[in-house]
Amino acid sequence: MMAVTVQSAFDYDAPADRVWADLISYDALAKSMKGSLTYIGLPDGEAKVGDDFEVELKIWGWLPVGRWRMRVVERDDASRVMRSEEGGGVVRRYHHRLMVKPTGPATSCYEDLIELDAGLFTGFYRRNVERMYHARHRARATRLAASA
Repeated sequence: MMAVTVQSAFDYDAPADRVWADLISYDALAKSMKGSLTYIGLPDGEAKVGDDFEVELKIWGWLPVGRWRMRVVERDDASRVMRSEEGGGVVRRYHHRLMVKPTGPATSCYEDLIELDAGLFTGFYRRNVERMYHARHRARATRLAASA
């Protein structure tokens, strides 16, 4: 199977700057994934261009599923766009572009665009990526609403 593009968009009842601050935080990423996927070895602080690291992945906090490399290649705070190049295991290419746009004074839309290539497993990974991002956004929306 060839590479596929995975697109998603999620609306938030939070201003774009607040959603952006959450998205660039490694701590917030870990919180958004809690319960489903654990990243062991995430850096502290905010994502910045040039970050290049590997994490160990665990499902449910205890089942090891491999290593994942992340490299931040773009972060534009003015337009709220970040891009990363990632991969691990059978995933040969996972180019991720995320963007936050205001939709009103206190609302915003977060968009993901992922180019995914996992060879014969691309379809399987696509379904898992879609489920994972929906769960991540539900967790983020709940967390942002609670801190409003």
